[in-house]
Amino acid sequence: MVFMILLLAGCGSSKDAQEATTEAANDEIKIDYSAGLTDEGKLKGITASDYVTLCDYEKIEIPKKEIEPSKDEVNSQIDSLLSSANYGVYEGKVKKGDTVNIDYTGKIDGKEFSGGSATGQPLEIGSHTFIDNFEDQIIGHSPGETFDVNVTFPKDYASEEVAGKDAVFTVKLNYIAPELTDEFVAKNFSESEGIATVKELKNSIKANLRSSNENNYIWNYLMNNCQFKELPQEIMDARLEFSLNTLRKQYHDYYGYGDEQIMAMYGYDSMDQVKEDLRENTETSVKYFLVASAISDEKGLSVENADFQKYLGTDSADTFYDIYGKPYTNANILITMVSDMIMEKATVVD
Repeated sequence: MVFMILLLAGCGSSKDAQEATTEAANDEIKIDYSAGLTDEGKLKGITASDYVTLCDYEKIEIPKKEIEPSKDEVNSQIDSLLSSANYGVYEGKVKKGDTVNIDYTGKIDGKEFSGGSATGQPLEIGSHTFIDNFEDQIIGHSPGETFDVNVTFPKDYASEEVAGKDAVFTVKLNYIAPELTDEFVAKNFSESEGIATVKELKNSIKANLRSSNENNYIWNYLMNNCQFKELPQEIMDARLEFSLNTLRKQYHDYYGYGDEQIMAMYGYDSMDQVKEDLRENTETSVKYFLVASAISDEKGLSVENADFQKYLGTDSADTFYDIYGKPYTNANILITMVSDMIMEKATVVD
């Protein structure tokens, strides 16, 4: 089960994060995941069918070409899996062709420069992704080592700030990504997933991607074909506040940003303006709740009858209730129950 938390990815350098105000470091951002929701996982104070006219959701035809994963999508998932610290190799020496995970901080004349730092950066040695002979200087080092890499930026480099200049990068080698072999797959997925070969792993990833694509198609269909009335302002206000605080906490936790930095990034003078920028995505999430509520009412679906092991991976929802609150947890379970029901009735067509 995937919780539908509105996290908007930001961008910024480590240098920017270091300059963030102390307000961000001391700010305790409270997220009310369950704002505007009932314990049953429905929108508070309304009957869903009063605000949405459902389309015919029981005979959806899904074009096969819309959901079939490409080789690139499968390979991207595999690359992401192999790049995870959970499967990293923490011994041995780097050789050409390895993919490594590094932290680095670049300096010119002893001063850090914009865009010259990163943490947890995957890098294939020999891909020439990085400038000059940066990658070659990692060869021969072992995980856990910290060392300097000396490079010269090309004179025609896109950033005039660094073009043609010498730079020193302090690099920490975190780990080496493992090679994808039957032995690796069997060691890590045989017991937990019953997957023992590279072929089986790729087939499993492909099946998961196909299921995810099918689910996305169904919800896009519902959003485009159901008819919605204007949503109650009280509910929208509650969910907008949730969206805003979720965004604030993400920037705080990952980049150290406070409200001033967030406003600057968005080009706004107030956090109310930032909140308004989140309205469209927030409305979509509320429509998900509306549709799930209306269909569950129509079909008699209830979280009380949900298989928590299926939807949460555990026999008890208590941990999720403690973290996210009962209303928000149940709302997402309800959405997944509705998704499963519609997917069972849908037909994939050529």
